[in-house]
Amino acid sequence: ASDAPLVVLLEDLHAASVSVQALDYAFHKLAAVPILFIGTYTSTRVDASHPIRSVLANLAGSRRFSHVALDALNASSHRLLVQSLTPGQVLEASTLSRVFELTEGNPFFTVELIRSLAASSSSADGSSRIKLADSLGYDDMPATVQQAVERRLARLSDDLRGVLAVASVLGPTFDCRDLEMMFADDKGAGLSPDELEDAIETLLQCGFLREDRSQRGDVVSFTSTVLQGTLHAGLARRRRRRLHHAAAKAIEERSGRRVNVLSQLLRHYAEADDRDLVYELGLELSQHGIDAYSGDDAIHAARIVLEFARDRDPLIEARAHLQLAAGHRLKAELDESLQHLTQAVQLLDPSEHRAWLLDALVTAVAVAWQARRVADAHHWVQRALPLADDSRRVSLLEVAAMVANLRGDTE
Repeated sequence: ASDAPLVVLLEDLHAASVSVQALDYAFHKLAAVPILFIGTYTSTRVDASHPIRSVLANLAGSRRFSHVALDALNASSHRLLVQSLTPGQVLEASTLSRVFELTEGNPFFTVELIRSLAASSSSADGSSRIKLADSLGYDDMPATVQQAVERRLARLSDDLRGVLAVASVLGPTFDCRDLEMMFADDKGAGLSPDELEDAIETLLQCGFLREDRSQRGDVVSFTSTVLQGTLHAGLARRRRRRLHHAAAKAIEERSGRRVNVLSQLLRHYAEADDRDLVYELGLELSQHGIDAYSGDDAIHAARIVLEFARDRDPLIEARAHLQLAAGHRLKAELDESLQHLTQAVQLLDPSEHRAWLLDALVTAVAVAWQARRVADAHHWVQRALPLADDSRRVSLLEVAAMVANLRGDTE
């Protein structure tokens, strides 16, 4: 450095122990020498007792020192990173959104996930095309990401890890009262209310949880949804089902079945594989979406019901298709609406489900006419007329007349 300025780059300082204190020594002893020291570390791997904390404290305030915190990438920057990792491919917006959601814009996690997806999509000629399944979740994250999460959790006691695991069932953000009720119902949890309170306070101080001051009540959030999702994915299936059922019961006991918690209850009962309650709550929530002219909400809830009812309960399956049809119609997606109405009609038995079948047929007539699909409207009118009562027959005949005029029929 006596001949020319020198840059010294020291990476992964979180992996260092007391040796990192040499930076403090070099910084002060070499003040007159033209050397730029650059050090990087992962903040989530540095707790309050790590030697780097004292080094940073000693250097703070000096005009020759700067501490730069690198936040996660925003959506647009993250998209550029993914595109640079997948040259020659045009990824759908839903794929980019899902990768951003899973990785929270963390570049390290993004690189690892894209590499993992590319490896699993490699073809015989060595090329790879990223294909993202709709069901991709945190249990599909590559081992390197899961290992990073495990390294962070390794510093915690078994009790603290257990609290985080149970809390992960409640979601990225949760009310501590629900967590307390879950532990109260779990006699084998081994933590008293006071011990649980202390554990939550410790996890807040260690940076695993943070208080959500934007909401009323005792609401906290995971500082990382990757951490929450990976913890949840790591639960044994039987325990996961039991905990989700306990979470639903805790929320229902505290809040009842108000509209604002129905989506939470549906998610928990779906994870608990409680088919009857999924049917009940899913259809109710979907109808709320229809009544509120929210097609997306109606579709989301109805899809969950359909997943549980498919090939098991024809009437519930048909009702889910009817809700999906209504949701797509609200979004002016008339072709999709007609597809679901067609599936509903195929599932409904005229001798057992006459009323439901008539509603489906009449709706199919209306949607086909709205889409100006004349042939389809004619087909559904012919199917509906034999089942219609007097009041509905009149409206069906009006549509039939307009269809006939367009078709040039003389019948």
